Amino acid sequence: MNVSHYKGGNKGRPTFLENSPMAEVINSFSSLKYASLVDDIRNNNADATKAWEQLPSFTFGATFNGGRTKTNMEQYNGIVQLCSTKLEPEQAETLRDNAAKEPNTLASFINTEGTEVIILTPVSRPDNSQPQTNEEIAKFHEQAFATVSIYYESCLYADFKKSTHSLAQLTTATYDPKLFFNPEAEVFLVATKKDYEKKPEKLLRNMEGDPISFAHLPIGEARDLEIKRAFDRAYSNTLNKESFLEENRSQFVYGLAYFCCLAGIPEAETAKLALPRCITNHFTADDLRRTIRIKYKEYENAFGTDSGLTKVEKETHLLEEFIKRNFMLRRNVILQGIEFRYADHTSHEWTELRDHHLNTIYIRAHKEGINCTLNDVKAMVDSEFTPSYHPFKDFIFVPFTEWDGHDYIADVAATVPTKDPEYFEWCFRKWFVALVASLINDRVINHQILVLIGGKHGMGKSTWPERLLPPEWRKSHFDANVFSNNANATRMKLSTSAILNIDELDTIQRYDQETVKELFTTFNINIRTSPDRPPRNFTRHASFFGTTNHMDILRDYTGSRRNLCHEVTGPINFDFTIDYKQLYAQAWNMILNGFRYYFNSEENSIVEQHNQQYMETDADMELFYEYYRKPEGEEEGIFLSAAKLAEYIKSKTGIAISKKMIWKLGRNLKSLNYSFRKSRGITQYEVVLR
Repeated sequence: MNVSHYKGGNKGRPTFLENSPMAEVINSFSSLKYASLVDDIRNNNADATKAWEQLPSFTFGATFNGGRTKTNMEQYNGIVQLCSTKLEPEQAETLRDNAAKEPNTLASFINTEGTEVIILTPVSRPDNSQPQTNEEIAKFHEQAFATVSIYYESCLYADFKKSTHSLAQLTTATYDPKLFFNPEAEVFLVATKKDYEKKPEKLLRNMEGDPISFAHLPIGEARDLEIKRAFDRAYSNTLNKESFLEENRSQFVYGLAYFCCLAGIPEAETAKLALPRCITNHFTADDLRRTIRIKYKEYENAFGTDSGLTKVEKETHLLEEFIKRNFMLRRNVILQGIEFRYADHTSHEWTELRDHHLNTIYIRAHKEGINCTLNDVKAMVDSEFTPSYHPFKDFIFVPFTEWDGHDYIADVAATVPTKDPEYFEWCFRKWFVALVASLINDRVINHQILVLIGGKHGMGKSTWPERLLPPEWRKSHFDANVFSNNANATRMKLSTSAILNIDELDTIQRYDQETVKELFTTFNINIRTSPDRPPRNFTRHASFFGTTNHMDILRDYTGSRRNLCHEVTGPINFDFTIDYKQLYAQAWNMILNGFRYYFNSEENSIVEQHNQQYMETDADMELFYEYYRKPEGEEEGIFLSAAKLAEYIKSKTGIAISKKMIWKLGRNLKSLNYSFRKSRGITQYEVVLR
């Protein structure tokens, strides 16, 4: 596309020089080609008048072969040029940059004097054609200028001169290093009232290629913004053709529906955006929907005829598009259910899909004229139509966040004041990385439970573990009520939860120590979810956390390595913002780089040694400690079997010692790291008689 190049058009009669490529001319405005001359003018230097005379001018709306007259016009370019009213320099820069965000902006730049902004927009008829005769061109360009002006004034909150609508409008060369130029700008479709009164079949046959569609855009803010812009353009088009007076409101909405349909805006979106602008006491929301439906129905009939789709296929397609535009669905693979929210995602949270949601979809679809049954809605929702969503993997990997190198895990650990901060950070780091590994790797489970002990009530021990999870996980994937009367429900929490918090851990362990121990180590979760279905395997994800105010919480000498116990010495710091994306990115980076989040035998010994201070002494061990102790330093003891130790205790106390107590005594001594040896197949422990 070319533009006409003139000399002397700023002061005196312009002289035609040549026609030059538009891209070349626009790009010259951002180069240094005219910089010095423009600088003289903007600074009102002594050479300003001479600079005006030297700067060329261009016509963007059309090309001419000589003077800018109808008879000399060679080609209509289909370019509308807007020129703002005078602005301060900062205001001009802001307007230029905001105009650049509009998809219909071909170019936006600051003018020669630096006080106005020029915006160029490509325009065409609805069938992508351009007017041919001089009379058609003049009439179309005038309508296009008015329509485009209304649109840009409404979306940019700016005023534009009405005197620049002429095809022969000259634009003086300028200098704007931040000029915006988009050769692929979307064409602004401008229609007359006669256009939208045409039968849709006739109009569709005139259109080239596929109709415009927003189906390729994922549901979200970006799609909403594009549809809003398209609607605003359609609204501007309608304002230029129809009166907005209440007595003409039905005809106005009919015209608006035409432009929205032409722009590919879904019917439901058109109704939603038109409602706040168009309804009155006499033209209700139902009136608006019916009017929009009439126009869209014409296009659906034409679409069905031309596409070769059967009636069932067309209705299925319409239902699918309707659901996509109005509702958001996802299949939560962790919770094993479908989640729902309205497309207006800023005001609605994800919630479990229930019957009343399905009924809402069904009723609203019928209000939009879609012929479907409730079973049709259920079948579509519970099918491959609904995408899968893995809350843990999607948070960590979608979009993937690179770890920036800062130690966020240490920062989080530092919020808990403990008796041994170094030991706590070491344990927490391993436990947290194991937690992340168990969320994303089906073959990994976290065998350890992180326990906060002691301190007064109100320290925040029970609240802190929930803060380790991103806010969007807490409602469904944090559980502080681990145990229930339904064993399957308890086991199912191992799959659906990221953290299971056992508050008052000491009371739970006294009640059912073996059950708790089993839950810590459970890998396969095999549950029958309903009587008429076979059992299913579910993946274990949960990591355990525990709290207690009592110091002597450990009773099982052989299982204490699973308890990472830490004494809290003060209130936990909650005045701390956690960057969850970076926190989990750090853990994932550590996993990728081979960090060993599990405890080896040497580390288990460290944990068990640390846990001695939290061990509750049972009656059997109290009897043992009354008569025996562990050798200290280089001290040598005697080696006796558990049976011999029990026999001596019985001789001193007269208390009968069962075989189970003897077995338990030997197991406890081994867990307490008493030295032992084998003699003729019998284990003997080194002790010192008191």
